[in-house]
Amino acid sequence: MEITLKIDGKEKQFNQQKVNFVTMRKALSWFDDFQKSAEVLKEYIDSGIDGEPDEEILNNFQKKDEYEQLKETAELIVSYFDNQFSFDELINGLYVNTISEFHSIGYEIVSEVMMLMDENNEVTKKKS
Repeated sequence: MEITLKIDGKEKQFNQQKVNFVTMRKALSWFDDFQKSAEVLKEYIDSGIDGEPDEEILNNFQKKDEYEQLKETAELIVSYFDNQFSFDELINGLYVNTISEFHSIGYEIVSEVMMLMDENNEVTKKKS
């Protein structure tokens, strides 16, 4: 994966091809949080199909605020790139058009981790 940041007024490109264990763990936790949010949102929408949505569903869900989600995504990205740049360099030097574009980097990291896990499972099955 590759990312370009503007640091000290210059665009710098960073590449990373491998994933360490800490990043794998962070990626799975990050994905789990987003998946739970999506499930609650689906339940909330489904509850309103025949009338008003059930507000209690959202009230009972401890959703992280957008700032916390952005922070966790940034931490995941920095971890994935093995601290080639700092948290501050990322949040000050990455330019995106939308928040979802920023989160999509996290999803790319999760996809890579999932592929590694699938490959590892296939190797384990072949050895059995």
